[in-house]
Amino acid sequence: MNKKLAYHAFIVLECVLWGVGNTVTKIGLQSISPFYCLTIRFFLSFGLFVLFFFPILTKYSTELKKCIPISVMTAASFILSTLSLQFAPVTTAGLLMALSVVFTPILAILVHKTQPEKKIAGAVLLVLIGLYLICGMDGENAFGVGELMALISSFCLAVTLTFSAKLVSTIEPVVLSTVQSGVTALISLFFSVMLEDFRSLYHVSASGWLSILYLAAGCTFIAYLLQNIALKHISPVFASIAFCTEPVFTALSAYLMLGEQLSAFGYLGSVFILMGMVVSSLPKRVASN
Repeated sequence: MNKKLAYHAFIVLECVLWGVGNTVTKIGLQSISPFYCLTIRFFLSFGLFVLFFFPILTKYSTELKKCIPISVMTAASFILSTLSLQFAPVTTAGLLMALSVVFTPILAILVHKTQPEKKIAGAVLLVLIGLYLICGMDGENAFGVGELMALISSFCLAVTLTFSAKLVSTIEPVVLSTVQSGVTALISLFFSVMLEDFRSLYHVSASGWLSILYLAAGCTFIAYLLQNIALKHISPVFASIAFCTEPVFTALSAYLMLGEQLSAFGYLGSVFILMGMVVSSLPKRVASN
């Protein structure tokens, strides 16, 4: 049980890194275009994986191609989530991107041929209530291209979580992490060359470069390792629920770094999300009482 809780903690730590990363990304995008930001970020993280884990990668060289389909979905999730913020309100996009918590249990049934535990339904309900309170729709019901991108991004993340859990049972997690970084970097590079001006990189501020370094080392290199190691031992459904704490850490980092504050409903929503986390991680014998 203690080891399982440790793997749960890995996912939560990843959420902290990503939550802070959302605020850092917002700062970085003030001086760097989205696709070049993603390209540099993932090439740097790919380099770190090769540097630290080259012997393991060569050992599993014949298995690398198995990671490509999942890595394409990873790239799609990151790219769409970034672009959605260009076309939709942050609060609306944030709510829709977190809907992987709904998609993942459904995919788990289809892929792993298992039924989710009853406690998961309660945890999902608590999280969705919390997400609505913390993100809020502000009375607007418009659904445009940005909202569609955010929704598809959440589905891509759910697919990534579901199939990653299955794949890391047969290969080393670091192998998948490396391929995910490399494929995302290449896809981002293609779009950056096609859609963005390389000369814009000459005008990136110091805070922009520091943001990319944090995103590469913290939100990609370390976060991917935490995620794929944990998915070898825990349910992808728990991981998807844990990812819904990301808005909480985003709000906290935005308050500390940008001076943004949650409303009273936002704080209440944070409580609901944390309650969902607790329910989802309860041992079976406790949850059934």
